[in-house]
Amino acid sequence: MGGKFYENILRMEKRMTGNMAMNALGLKTTDNIGRFQWSAIQAAPSFSSSFPHMFGPDSNVQCLIPCAIDQDVYFRMTRDIAPRLRIGDEVTGESFKKPAVIHASFFPAIDGAGTKMSSSVFADKTIFLTDSAEEIKTKIFKFAFSGARGSGSMKDSQELGADLKKDVPYQYLRFFQHDDAKLKDTGDRYAAGKMSTKAIKDELVACLQSLVRGHQTARAKVDQAEVDYVMSADPARFQGGGTASASAPVAAATKIEFATPRRRT
Repeated sequence: MGGKFYENILRMEKRMTGNMAMNALGLKTTDNIGRFQWSAIQAAPSFSSSFPHMFGPDSNVQCLIPCAIDQDVYFRMTRDIAPRLRIGDEVTGESFKKPAVIHASFFPAIDGAGTKMSSSVFADKTIFLTDSAEEIKTKIFKFAFSGARGSGSMKDSQELGADLKKDVPYQYLRFFQHDDAKLKDTGDRYAAGKMSTKAIKDELVACLQSLVRGHQTARAKVDQAEVDYVMSADPARFQGGGTASASAPVAAATKIEFATPRRRT
């Protein structure tokens, strides 16, 4: 965290006050100083000049930030301060562009849609990209909250159907099932009681196992040379020079694609 990146952190800190941080983040005077400083660290990546090896030392490219609502407060502070920061000359330079934000919904916790999935809080109930196929199945069948109405018996499920808004397996399928027609058919049948809780969990397990298996296969192809190349700040990678450094000749020719699940609103 050096160079222009750190310079922008310091410039943010210079223009932030303790009152701003306390009002925006709910901090108190008894909170440690790192919590106050963190807002400036969050803000720095919003400015293209923090990455001179990618955009140039005096660039001013507007940043678009996808984030959940809990992160919005940092970037509202950033938007307030950005016009007071300038590219180049502190008096005559162009003002930093305010970052724009797209709000994304939380991925629900496996045991209920009222909370978010968190590896730090619910480690045993979180699906990891390193999980085996059997671990994924066990977690879904053991912990995934069912939206089946009534007592959960087969009779009630058939007569009353399921509440799709509360059912975690269905909500997960909204993220990971890319076939819209299949998703609609699953939802219609499950809500009408024509599909059991076990059946929809089986469908989700198969979907997640396929996704995680694909990720693990792709990840296994990445070696240390590739990591070193991607994590380097070599300007040639971003400004048309475009070849790998001598220490990572393989990386430049390697292209790994990961499937990105769509988010439905």
